[in-house]
Amino acid sequence: MICRTSLAGAIGYLVHRATGIKYIVESYEPHALYMLESKVWKKWDPRYWLERAFQALQNKTATFLLPVSSHYASFLEEQGVSKSKIMVVPCVVDHNLFVRKHTQEGRNALNISQDATVGIYVGKFDGLYYDREAFEIFALARKIFPKFKMIVLTPHPSEEITLKMTRAGFDEDEYIVKNVPYRDVPRYLSMSDFAFATYKPSPSKRFLSPIKVGEYWSCGLPVMLTKGVGDDADIIHASGCGSIFSFEDKDGAAGLHQIAMQLSDSNVREKQFALARQYRNVMLLEKAYHRIIHEFIG
Repeated sequence: MICRTSLAGAIGYLVHRATGIKYIVESYEPHALYMLESKVWKKWDPRYWLERAFQALQNKTATFLLPVSSHYASFLEEQGVSKSKIMVVPCVVDHNLFVRKHTQEGRNALNISQDATVGIYVGKFDGLYYDREAFEIFALARKIFPKFKMIVLTPHPSEEITLKMTRAGFDEDEYIVKNVPYRDVPRYLSMSDFAFATYKPSPSKRFLSPIKVGEYWSCGLPVMLTKGVGDDADIIHASGCGSIFSFEDKDGAAGLHQIAMQLSDSNVREKQFALARQYRNVMLLEKAYHRIIHEFIG
């Protein structure tokens, strides 16, 4: 059995216990810790304890575990999981879908001038993500970049986001808020210059592999990422592509100035493409399954 995420892995464990069928768990993350640290669940919530118990059982009985970050792989080893059953496979991206193209046409369609600097955010607010603080960093970008335009793609009601953008100081013509189908997201990424990924800090965030970061890279966007998120924060810091910041350290302006310097580099897009090819390539998943299939069936 192939189980995707630890939630599915709980079912895989029950089937394994009843039948003896071997199972693996991919996209393996400590979901219970995420929910606890983000204050979505309380420590005495039965869901928290049940999920933690099932993960402990998966650690012992799954044939392979495929965590999405090297940080979590190291944590699992510290918990006594054999290194031989751990393979790190980050959340990979379809580079045929997430490709930068038709930038000028996209901007023209939305009346965005070609000399504007466009920032984009894709996803939800609150829960695992910052809410009020995210709009504060958007507003700071408005002050730093001339002719700044902000695109927000989110499932939240547009009226709610519009109100928050107004409170952050944006004029009506300085932002675009939309809820679009997943297949249309690359078009909006392509017309943007850089992207935001604003996760709330907590110890377990180093175990993440945000799919949006890979999608941003694949469309050539430097990422402004909050500190301590997955392997990506380490990759961005080491490569000098994008910027890492912390609301607690109040270094958002410095991070945005780093982005501004990078956007002046004629090779900025290719550097992000290279990160996507190296760290979010579907071949990483294919390599892992070659090993899994070989060990299962010889």
